[in-house]
Amino acid sequence: QIINNERNAKPNTTREWKLQLDNGTTQDPTDIANCFNNFFATVAERTLQTHHNRLNTPQNEDPLPEVNYEFQFRPVTHNDIKNAINSLKPKTSSGIDEISAKLTKICVE
Repeated sequence: QIINNERNAKPNTTREWKLQLDNGTTQDPTDIANCFNNFFATVAERTLQTHHNRLNTPQNEDPLPEVNYEFQFRPVTHNDIKNAINSLKPKTSSGIDEISAKLTKICVE
């Protein structure tokens, strides 16, 4: 304590936590943890119940315009594919196929 006083260090203080509830307040850490757990465990369900009517109401009743996308293949060489793969950043994160760019680059070698 003498060293801490000389260093002007902050003394060890314990904080008292209080949580305001509908039926009063609580300072019990277990009760506080349970309140937070209950809130976060049910927030999605409560949000869906609150906004249920808005989710079922169509925002735009006009039909979507028909889109005609045309897709064409073109011949490519092994070098074209190798160059495309080598141009990828060697990230370890994967996409929907669960294959990372880094793994793809290793397989090319």
